[in-house]
Amino acid sequence: MSVPAYTELLTQNGWKSLELLAAGELVCGLDLPNRAYTWAALQQLSASSAEVFKYVHNDGEAFCATQNQSWIVDNLSIKNYAQIAPNESIVLQLDANVDQLAEFAARAKRNERFVKSLQETKVMSKAGLVQESVGNATVYTVKTPCNTVLIRQEGRYTLIGA
Repeated sequence: MSVPAYTELLTQNGWKSLELLAAGELVCGLDLPNRAYTWAALQQLSASSAEVFKYVHNDGEAFCATQNQSWIVDNLSIKNYAQIAPNESIVLQLDANVDQLAEFAARAKRNERFVKSLQETKVMSKAGLVQESVGNATVYTVKTPCNTVLIRQEGRYTLIGA
């Protein structure tokens, strides 16, 4: 994944910006075959400069990432933006087992609304998506064993390929 530095990942100690993370730290991802949120160790975390795009859906959802960002699509495969067909949907949140997150949320005094929101599948169609350049910025590339990670940008949550 390559997302702007202000992006946050969910760790076992709460949300952390990419700048504060270290390789080996556990972050939240999705085990796609088992449809379960899981903790996965960061295998790679590197910064570089790249052109950032804002992906805005006609329902108002918006996320920023590089053009080569990987996304989870409706058949639960991972594809970069160029590979996603116009009739495919990008999965932002997936109804999945959230037991580990519920336990974490209680321990970290997070509200129940966050965990409940992750129990609802949320998708956006590529056909309703507009991609616009917002210029060059520092971006972070992250890799996890489950190839996914849960991110937060400007209060919005989504799953992306990692």
